Amino acid sequence: MILLLQRFKRDAKTTIGKLDINGYFECFILEDAERCEKINGQTAIPKGSYQIKFREEDTPLTKRYQDRFDWFTYHLQILGILNFKWVYIHIGNTELDTEGCLLTGDTAVSDPSQNRSTIQQSTQAFERVYKQLSDALKKEEVWITVE
Repeated sequence: MILLLQRFKRDAKTTIGKLDINGYFECFILEDAERCEKINGQTAIPKGSYQIKFREEDTPLTKRYQDRFDWFTYHLQILGILNFKWVYIHIGNTELDTEGCLLTGDTAVSDPSQNRSTIQQSTQAFERVYKQLSDALKKEEVWITVE
């Protein structure tokens, strides 16, 4: 399975992109701002191609998701990102929810007065993405390319 994240909106706090799965638009992605030098918990991942696998550990965050959703097993982790650790695809609406992770949403809203963007309908977008990736991981490798 191939995921393509194409970033198209950047501001001081956030980066918005569109996520395609196997060539079809699936949802918007919100990330932290792109930066030349990494600021821990406040920087979007570098452009590149990365493998996605389950992080099969029962962390406190994983347990919260398992308690909340009967379809959730483990977090989808993006691997091999230089100087980044524990980068997931998950639910959230603002840069305060991401810390370097990719947040899913069905709508993206720019707020010029705050110099940032937000996403909404994150949970429903996450469920769709999660189920597709979860099914794919049972039979094939899953990769994401970030442009």
